[in-house]
Amino acid sequence: MSCSGTHTLCIVLALVSLSYICESKNWRRVNTTCPRLEQCDCRILQAGATVLCQRVKSGVDLSGDLARLQGTMIRRLTFSNVQVDTLPSSWFRNMTVVVLMVNYSPVRLIEDQAFFGVKRLKIIEFVKTRFATVPRALSALQQLRDLRIQKNVVTTVGNELHSLRTLVTLSFSENQINFIQESAFATLKNLRKLRLQRNRLEYLPPLLFKDLTKLEVVDLHDNRIKTVHDAFQGLPFLKEIHLHGNAITDIDKLAKGDLKSLKILTAENNFMNSILDFGPINIKIETLRLQNCGISYIHPFAFRALEKLTYLDVANNKISHINGSAFHRASGLLYFSGGINNIISLAGTFSRTRKLLSLNVSYNVIDDVTDAFTQLVVLRKLMLRKNRIKYIRDGTFQNNGNLKYLDLAENRIEWLGKKAFSGLVNLDLLSVSDNFLLHLNGSVSHMPQLRILNFSHNAIRTLYGNDFYNDPELAFIYAFGNNLSTIEGAFKTSPKLRSLHIQKNNLKTLPRTSFPASLQGLRILVFEGNPITCDCRLSWLLRMAQHGVQQGTPVCEGPPWLRGRLFHNMTKEDLTRWPTDCFEGCACYCYEDDSPEPTIYANCSNAHLMRIPKYFPKGTRMVDFSGNQLERLDDTFVKKAPSIESLILRNNTLSIVEPAVVPDSVRHLNLRNNKLTRLPLDLVEKLNLTSILLAGNPWQCKCEDYAFRQWAEANRYMVQDADEIMCSLQSHTPEAMKPFMELGQKELCPSATSAWLLYGVHVLVFVACVLTASTAYLKYKREIKVWLYARGLCSRLQCIKEDDLDEDKLFDVFLSFSSKDSNWAYNELIPKIETHGFSVCTYDRNFKGGYLVQDIIHEAVACSRRILLLLTENFVESEWCRWEFRVAHHRALEDNTNRLIVVLVDEVTSDAVDEELRRYMQVTNFLRWGESHFWDKLLYSLPKKDSQRRLIPSSQEYASSHL
Repeated sequence: MSCSGTHTLCIVLALVSLSYICESKNWRRVNTTCPRLEQCDCRILQAGATVLCQRVKSGVDLSGDLARLQGTMIRRLTFSNVQVDTLPSSWFRNMTVVVLMVNYSPVRLIEDQAFFGVKRLKIIEFVKTRFATVPRALSALQQLRDLRIQKNVVTTVGNELHSLRTLVTLSFSENQINFIQESAFATLKNLRKLRLQRNRLEYLPPLLFKDLTKLEVVDLHDNRIKTVHDAFQGLPFLKEIHLHGNAITDIDKLAKGDLKSLKILTAENNFMNSILDFGPINIKIETLRLQNCGISYIHPFAFRALEKLTYLDVANNKISHINGSAFHRASGLLYFSGGINNIISLAGTFSRTRKLLSLNVSYNVIDDVTDAFTQLVVLRKLMLRKNRIKYIRDGTFQNNGNLKYLDLAENRIEWLGKKAFSGLVNLDLLSVSDNFLLHLNGSVSHMPQLRILNFSHNAIRTLYGNDFYNDPELAFIYAFGNNLSTIEGAFKTSPKLRSLHIQKNNLKTLPRTSFPASLQGLRILVFEGNPITCDCRLSWLLRMAQHGVQQGTPVCEGPPWLRGRLFHNMTKEDLTRWPTDCFEGCACYCYEDDSPEPTIYANCSNAHLMRIPKYFPKGTRMVDFSGNQLERLDDTFVKKAPSIESLILRNNTLSIVEPAVVPDSVRHLNLRNNKLTRLPLDLVEKLNLTSILLAGNPWQCKCEDYAFRQWAEANRYMVQDADEIMCSLQSHTPEAMKPFMELGQKELCPSATSAWLLYGVHVLVFVACVLTASTAYLKYKREIKVWLYARGLCSRLQCIKEDDLDEDKLFDVFLSFSSKDSNWAYNELIPKIETHGFSVCTYDRNFKGGYLVQDIIHEAVACSRRILLLLTENFVESEWCRWEFRVAHHRALEDNTNRLIVVLVDEVTSDAVDEELRRYMQVTNFLRWGESHFWDKLLYSLPKKDSQRRLIPSSQEYASSHL
């Protein structure tokens, strides 16, 4: 370009800018005060005057107001629900208006001269009017930038827009357009946004958008387009194409196109069988929506060129597999939706999409997700609902520490590994509802951020105290629709519990001890649909309901006298009254405690009873017989009230209380103010009492009572009225009316004092020697026997004998170990044991294949005298090994014989050891490999050599005869 040309261009630009500045200043100087109007409303805002004319019945009524507005600077003029079919040319004469909006009015026509002389009109909107074609009057608007003719009845678009060269935005959405002339947009070179959605277009002329070189957005969704051909080629600035809801089959035209700026392509709800690879030009696509298109095949390199792809939706298709190579090696994909397909496996699919934040593969046929998400370390949301997953192995989500939302509902999950969700330290919501779980297996413990847990509609029967251990944020639990019959201690470690849904289970009661100490945050506890027994154990729930806690509408299933009544209509008296089996003259109540069964208090005081009642309610723990005329307890009292813990017999005429007639369960005994003469030493020695009251009886205080005096001194805290026990006047001794506890042996047994001085010292010395020797033996008994056994002395001294139960055992030892430790077991342990004459059984050596592992383990344990367990890291990690321990342990409990020998080979952390095995090791001895005298201790623990032993059969012979 020449210098003179450059100078000319600069002058032109300067004049244009000066004109704009002057025009802006002139805008501010114009008087924009609103005139007084009759039909319209005028307001002055910061951007100028806005005029609203609505619900006007005829154009005649508007003419006067519009005439008054001439010469007024109007920012926005709106006609809404105005009953005119033509916009006359007189309305807008000499009017300055920037935005004109005509909505919900029956306008069909605009007079050709209507916009002559109108200044500054930039935006026109016709919504819900009745235009059948583009009004010719618009051609006078040389500065129009935005034209919206929406929800009209336009059917064709010809060359009516040619004069509107300044248009930037054009919208014909929701009309009835079925044809657009190929040159319709030829002059609209400044157009950036074109919206033609929800029309009846079936065909796009190949050159329709050829001249729209500045076009950025095209919206053609919900038409009837079947093919796009090359309609979008040569548009360097096109960023968005919306084609969803058509009948397009050739989406590959866009995949292979030259749209180098394209970022968003929505093509869902079309008809395409496959997706080929995108590129090589249009590689800047960030959002790609292809759901519900009938796609059954995705090319192995389909999205490999799309490094910037962040959102991909291929849901509701027929896809069975997506190859991991389909994505860019450094894929930036953040959101993937592939639900409602036929995907079988996710193995390797997301190996390259390491930035993925949200993954939805619900409603597929996936049966295993082990190692599927190892690379997705920043994943936040994972949806796997409605697949065919049967189990979740330990460590499946070990690398997904950022996951906050995990949905595994509506699968076929029967088993959760104890560490299935290990590593999910940020998980906020977990759903495993609508599966086949029988228990949670401790899998949802140790989740520090878990707030919402849903395991409804499973087959879980019991919730244990450690199921939610170390879940401090757990607030919302949905457990309805299971087979729960007990929840003992389940929610005790959930201090932030806010909402609990346990309706439609088999719960008969809800123990208060199953919940945290403070329930201030609890707002919802729904337990309707359970066979609830409405007794005193639910009194706390009645108090919670009174404090506004929502509980649904639970109905009482029991006890019989409350069956069918609404729990919310109960009173405290209803819950505590217990009329069943309550003897006449007694009043029976249920009182609230921590017992799993109702605890009954039978108040039979002052009932003129001369004999013990014939019956008591089941579960009676406290009986008050005070103030009656009982002379002795019935011999059948033990059978009538076998569980009684508190027995009050004060103020009766009892002269003797035989130990045999008092139930062993009694812990509190009140015998005050009766006619007892001998202090009940035999009674207190039989019972495991925590308190007894004895004052007010005519105690004889004889030498025979000195033993009770010693017992009472040693258990002074138990005899709660010890200082009130007085010797009776009827005893005719110098000690009459003296406090019993102040009397010593000299006072109670004066003739025995000298004999005690004569023989007492020798007896004490002898007893001390015996006790010292016994204590030493008991403390070092095992070491002594090991030492004797190692030197061959035990057989001569007959200090060890084999149990007769082992006579029919075929093997001396069954060796339980992990298959990963087999080399060590066969090289280090088995040969040395067998050299001492012991027969060793292992399931891989002594059993044939073709049988269930469970049956083999049961048989091996049953036919062996001892079970030797090699505790290693591999053993702890093996579910089968832990199961072998349980079988051996339970067998030992059944035989009441300690058959289990534990050898600790590796140092195993306590957290990794199974809870039942850890408890066993805490209460019994175990051997450590490499410790001093290891082999002596092991041989001592094995069956003794003098026990009878049958001939050891071969492995084949045993397998064929027993399996």
